[in-house]
Amino acid sequence: MSFNNNRGDGEDVRFQSKHILYYLFLFLCMFPFLFGNPFFETDMQPYALVLAMVICLFNIQKPVNQGRFQTYFYVSLFAFIIALLVLLFGGISMNAFRGFYNYCAIFFIPWAIFITFYTIGKFPERFIKLCIIIWFIVSLVQFFVDRSFAVSLVGTVRWQDMKRGVVGLASEPSYLGIACFYFLLITKFFTRKKKLFVAMIIVMGVLFAQSSLGIIFIGVYWLFYLIDNISTRKGWIILIVSIAAFIGFVFLLETVFVNTRMSSLITSFMNEGVTGVEEDSSVDSRYNSITDAMQDAFGNFLIPIGFKGRIGSAYGGFLCELGIFAVPLLFCISRFASFTFSRAIVRFLFFMAFTVLMFNNTQLGNPLLLFAIVSNCCFSMQMDDLETETEMEIETETE
Repeated sequence: MSFNNNRGDGEDVRFQSKHILYYLFLFLCMFPFLFGNPFFETDMQPYALVLAMVICLFNIQKPVNQGRFQTYFYVSLFAFIIALLVLLFGGISMNAFRGFYNYCAIFFIPWAIFITFYTIGKFPERFIKLCIIIWFIVSLVQFFVDRSFAVSLVGTVRWQDMKRGVVGLASEPSYLGIACFYFLLITKFFTRKKKLFVAMIIVMGVLFAQSSLGIIFIGVYWLFYLIDNISTRKGWIILIVSIAAFIGFVFLLETVFVNTRMSSLITSFMNEGVTGVEEDSSVDSRYNSITDAMQDAFGNFLIPIGFKGRIGSAYGGFLCELGIFAVPLLFCISRFASFTFSRAIVRFLFFMAFTVLMFNNTQLGNPLLLFAIVSNCCFSMQMDDLETETEMEIETETE
C-alpha cells in the first residue's frame, strides 16, 4: 500500500463528497477539545474516537500492510487487549473507563487515520493548514481583543486567569502549547509555505499560550529541528532566526509579559534555579504526579496496577496501569515520533527527549499526537527523499 505526497499543495485532488465522513473525522482530530459532551466533564472530547470506531467497522477488511504502520497497529492492538483484560478483571468503574479510553483511542484513532489516508490517497495538506489557520485566528482574537472569544465551544475550559496566556481552542494554555508542538511535528509534511505555518504555530504556542510547559515542548522541537538542518544552508538561516527570536522573546518578557506567570517562573528559574520554580504550586503538582507515577510503577516491579484513578503523567500512567506490557507501545510512539527528523543521530536524541516529555501531564489519546504518529508512519520516508532531492538541487545550483 502506498500514498502520494509528492504533489504540490496546489495540485491536491479535488474534494469528493464520498470523503465527507473522513474529513469530518479529520476535523474532530484537529479540534479534540471542542463541543463538551453532556455526560461527563473532560478536557479531551470523545467524538473523534466514536467516529474512528465507525470508520474502522466499515473498513475492517482493508489491509494494514504498510510497513511502519503495521508495526504500530499490532503493538497498539496488543496494548488494547491487555487493557481490556485489566478492565474486566480489575473491576469496572468510572475511573476504569476513563483510563481505558486512552487505550481505545491509541488503537482505533490511528487505525481510522490510516484508513482515511488510504481512502483519500494523500496527505490532506490543505485541510490541515485550514485547521491551523482557524486555531491561529481564534488565539489571535483572544490575545488582542477578547479572552473569552469562542471559549463556549470548548468543553471544561479554564481561561479566566489574566496572568496566563489564552487557550485558543484548547481547554487551558498548557494544552494549547502542547497542541502547537504536535502541529509542528505535522508540518514536516507541508510542501508549500511551511516556514509561514511554522512561524504561525510558534507565535501561537509561545506568545499567545504563554505556557512554560508548552515553551519547553516547542523549544525541544526547535532545538532538534536546528540540529537536523545545521549542516545545510537552510540550517544557518534557522540559527540566525533562532538567535533573533530568542532576543525578541527576552525583550517581551521584560516589557510586555513582565507581570505574567510565565515571566515569574522564568525569573525564578534564572535567580534561584530549580528550587525557585518548585515553589510554584502548578509546577510542584506536575512534578509530584510524575514522581508518584514512577514510584508506583517501579515500586510494583512493572506489574500492572490497573485503573485505580487519574494519573497526571502520560507515560507514567501507562506504566502504572499496564506495567511491563505498556513498554512496547511507549517505545513505538517515541520511535515513530522521532521520524519527524531525517538524520539517524537526531532521531535517536529526539527519541530520548520525546520520551522524557511524555512523562508530563498530557494525554496519549490526543488525536493530534496520533495524527502526527500515523503521518510519520505513512509519509516520512517519502518526505525525507523529497527533502534530500531538494537539498541536492540547491547545492548543484550553488556550484
